[in-house]
Amino acid sequence: ITFTYGGLKVGDDGGVLRDDGGAIPGLYACGELVGGVFFGGYPGGSGLTSGAVFGRRAGRGAAAA
Repeated sequence: ITFTYGGLKVGDDGGVLRDDGGAIPGLYACGELVGGVFFGGYPGGSGLTSGAVFGRRAGRGAAAA
């Protein structure tokens, strides 16, 4: 599978969220693991951009924790 349209819900800091909206302590996600990014379609070549953007957010969130 190259990518999925589902995935994990994350907060602004890249922290993975539970169903009730609360963060799971110490768990961060980035790239194509993050849900909702490609919901309407998959633009070619965007996987690396998603990894860079969400990787930076998750890295900053993890460093601040």
